[in-house]
Amino acid sequence: MKNNNRLMMWGLIVMFISFIAGCGGAEVGSQGGGSVTSSASPSASPSTLLVKSTAPANASVGASTHEKVAVQFNNDMDASTINTTTISLKESDGTSVAGTISYDSTSHTVTLTPATNLKENMTFHVKVTTAAKSTEGISLASDFDSIFTTGTSEVIVKPTVSSVTPQNNEINVSTHDKVAIQFNTEMDASMINTTNILITGPNGVTVTGTVSYDSTTHTATFVPSNQLTANTTYHLKVTTDVKSAAQASLAGNFESNFTTSEAASPSVSTTSPINNTTNVSLNEHISVQFNEAMDASTINTANILITGPNGATIAGTISYNDTTHVALFTPASSLTANTSYHVTVTTGVKNAAQVFLTSNFQSAFTTANL
Repeated sequence: MKNNNRLMMWGLIVMFISFIAGCGGAEVGSQGGGSVTSSASPSASPSTLLVKSTAPANASVGASTHEKVAVQFNNDMDASTINTTTISLKESDGTSVAGTISYDSTSHTVTLTPATNLKENMTFHVKVTTAAKSTEGISLASDFDSIFTTGTSEVIVKPTVSSVTPQNNEINVSTHDKVAIQFNTEMDASMINTTNILITGPNGVTVTGTVSYDSTTHTATFVPSNQLTANTTYHLKVTTDVKSAAQASLAGNFESNFTTSEAASPSVSTTSPINNTTNVSLNEHISVQFNEAMDASTINTANILITGPNGATIAGTISYNDTTHVALFTPASSLTANTSYHVTVTTGVKNAAQVFLTSNFQSAFTTANL
């Protein structure tokens, strides 16, 4: 009996070991022989496409009637799928809001700009359909919906031109003048440019220049590329394309005129050596400084002369510095000791505005003894 019990026990043990071995063999077979899926890395799945945020935020109340709608995604979008069909804005009764759509790939943000102000105290629905896709070709899991409600319309201040310099119909304006236009409110700087702020001269010829904008003073400044022409009437126009920061336009074009002054004649400010100076070095260079920018082509040895005894002309070269307005005469050789020399600037020299010196300028100096 005992032997039979032992045999039965050993039989159970053998069966249990066989069962375990069979299970172990199956597991090895699934990892090795053929089960590639359990041992290989899974294929990378495409990124999920989600709407990260909207502006106005979902369920927000009191949104501006001038609001733009922004929808930000978590991934870069295929711009060809971003349009007013895939991203729409509707009034509470289902009426579509007309507008334009733009996409910023850096922030993954779509902006819908309504063509007109939104109605006040109304609920609007934003919808993004599954037809909008990422650059990986991935769609939203389902259409995205968001709502917001506008408040009462804000009072928008229409921009106007508060002042202009030169003033309208001002005369005797400097030919070096800049034109400043001050507005009554903060302006959209992107619209302050030479397309929307123009200066024209005779026959409507546009004056070239640059425009800058100071947001602190609300002032646009036009700087002509070249000096204005003397005794000439100019016309300023600020078009309705300029807008305030709130995107309100001028009610109408602003226009103004001004007339430049008669051209002033240039003059000699100083010379070196100063008139009637004595004991001047024999190696002296002679300089003539003018009161304004000169026409460099007229600054030459025909119009600026150094003469010695008996009116003999001193040979030399002349250079001109447009920054300091200084003409510098360099004698070809040393001057003679204890000799009087004369400097003559003739009426052949003229300024940058093409106005000639009204009369000859003269000065004298005497060199030192050896």
